[in-house]
Amino acid sequence: MSRMRVRRCELEPSWNAKLCRPRDPVINAPFDQLRRAAALSHCVPGVGLVVELGSGRRFTVGYGVDAIIATCAMREALLGAQCPLGRRVPAGIVDIEVVGGLRLVAGDLCRRSDGDDEQFLFATTVSQCRVVQLLKEGDDCGIDHTVSISMTVDVEMGVVVPCIAATTPKGVAPAEVLARTLHGACIVEELCSSA
Repeated sequence: MSRMRVRRCELEPSWNAKLCRPRDPVINAPFDQLRRAAALSHCVPGVGLVVELGSGRRFTVGYGVDAIIATCAMREALLGAQCPLGRRVPAGIVDIEVVGGLRLVAGDLCRRSDGDDEQFLFATTVSQCRVVQLLKEGDDCGIDHTVSISMTVDVEMGVVVPCIAATTPKGVAPAEVLARTLHGACIVEELCSSA
């Protein structure tokens, strides 16, 4: 299990009423973290979320027997929150735990082991075209046929989920290097675009 902490940051009093952002930039903005976690669970089969409320109650988002809310329903609720009045985090959410075989490697970069398959995944708000450019710019990682790259794009959520996978056991180290490099480049890109 992996935990993506939704950090409560100091908000302006009218944050929910107008277009403004928390004082803490994009990476720590609760709505963006929730949106990324929801997109990750929607785009990656078998991944779900455990959401914790301020009251201590926890509920599961996914398709398992213990799920209270389906992943698609959570995604639709967040799409409804992306209105011209501003971004809103559903009241009371204080923690999001990503479940379903993913574990956090660094930041919100996740690793998934499935038998011989090793995958590195993360969700980003950087456009698919820009992610491809960043991949080309960072192609000095010694990437060869031992690594494959795919991307799932959720256009409505504005999120891209890159998946860097090792195609052979020798590809695990290069896949991780590429994933960490791309993940870092996307974080920088997000920070620069929010400034």
